[in-house]
Amino acid sequence: MIADLVAELGPVWQAAAAAIYEAVQTKDNPADLINVALEKLVKARMELPGYSTLDEMASVIRTEVNEDFFAVIVSRMDEVEHARLLGLLRVPAGGRSRFDELKRPAKAPTVSHLHEHLAHLDRLEALGNTATWLQRVPPGKVEHFAGQRTDTWRPPRPTPTSPWSPPEKSPARSVSQ
Repeated sequence: MIADLVAELGPVWQAAAAAIYEAVQTKDNPADLINVALEKLVKARMELPGYSTLDEMASVIRTEVNEDFFAVIVSRMDEVEHARLLGLLRVPAGGRSRFDELKRPAKAPTVSHLHEHLAHLDRLEALGNTATWLQRVPPGKVEHFAGQRTDTWRPPRPTPTSPWSPPEKSPARSVSQ
């Protein structure tokens, strides 16, 4: 298991993993995560691992933390909301999915387009209580998730765990249901 490997490799790996785990709660850019780990290691006067090592560590931790966020968000949806969201992905014969329709940008600022856009926003709000779904998810994470490409989405694991054995989560930074 990776946690055993990190424990064997010593305090440098543990310090880097803990720094990345803490930073990934609010950041998502791999370069930012690596810089946080480097800063912590330099301040502690520890040997610096190779860039590819930190890059892989940041990638694994970021993926697991993001999947934890996804699992929490999905768990906050009821069956009707979940079915409604999945329905957006159905593509009728010869048409486009409702998801594609929702992504359309606003048109030129005219009164009639404003009314169309307000109706569009009403349809978005009818999908479900997104404020509840995203409760305690940091705004930077929400922004990043909103900008992710849909072809890279994978369903969250049913029981999220972190093999990096990070320090205990503080209540202010953790995501809970």
